[in-house]
Amino acid sequence: MSYEGGNKCNETAKFSLQVQINCNPNLSKTTYALDKESLKSPCDPKVIMNSPHACPVMSTGPLSKFMTKHAYWIGAPLILIGGYLAFAGGRFPGVTIAIFSTLTVFLAQLFAIFVFVLPNFSPSWTVPVVGFVCLGMGLGMGYGAAKWPKIGVVIMGTSLGCLLGFLIYWAFLESAVATNTARVITILGVALVTAVLYFTLFDHMVIVTSAIFGAYIFIRVSIFLVPNNFIFMIGLHSVHGWLRG
Repeated sequence: MSYEGGNKCNETAKFSLQVQINCNPNLSKTTYALDKESLKSPCDPKVIMNSPHACPVMSTGPLSKFMTKHAYWIGAPLILIGGYLAFAGGRFPGVTIAIFSTLTVFLAQLFAIFVFVLPNFSPSWTVPVVGFVCLGMGLGMGYGAAKWPKIGVVIMGTSLGCLLGFLIYWAFLESAVATNTARVITILGVALVTAVLYFTLFDHMVIVTSAIFGAYIFIRVSIFLVPNNFIFMIGLHSVHGWLRG
C-alpha cells in the first residue's frame, strides 16, 4: 500500500509511505519494522509488517451481501424450519429427513460455489440464480431421502459428525496440531464414524440430530433478527421442555 500526498519533504518531493504486509500464520501478533534500504530516501520510507491477519481468508463474495440485505426474508423461513426440527422433528422422521437433506444439500452447494468457484466480484444477481439451482438439487436429494431413508440418515450422520469433529479439533487439537491436514482428517474421521453409527441407532439419532440443528437454527437466527434476550430464553426453555418430554 502506498500513501502519498504528504507534507513537503524537500524542495522537489513530498513525504510518502509504503507499507508491505506479509502473511505469517505462525505469529500470535502483528510485527513491523522499517526497511533499512528505503531509509536511503528519507522522503519515501517503507514499513514491512508480518501478521496472521494478512493471510487470505475464505470469502463468499456477493452471497454475504445478499444475505445481509435480505436478512429478514431469509431468516423467517429458517426460523420456521428450525422450530419444526427442534420441537416436532422427532415425531415425523420421514418429513424430517426430507427437510434436513434438502436444507443441507442446498446450503452446502450454495456456499461451496461462492467460496471455491465464483470470484468475489461476481454480480449480485448470481445469488438468486445459483440459489434457485442449488435449491432444486436440494429438493431432489430431499425427495430421494424421503423414499430411501438411509440416504437421509447418512446426510444427517455426516452433518453431525462434521460438527462434532470441528468441536473436537477446536477443543483438543488446535493448540497442538494447527494444520489444515489435521483439521480435515479429524472432521472427516468423526463424520465417517458418526454416519456408520446412525445405521444402528436410526430413530434415536434422527431425533437427536433434528433437535440439535433445529434448536441452533431457531435460536441463532432469532437472536440475529430480534436482538432480544427474551426470545432466546423462550427458545431455550422450549427446547429443554421438549427434550424432557
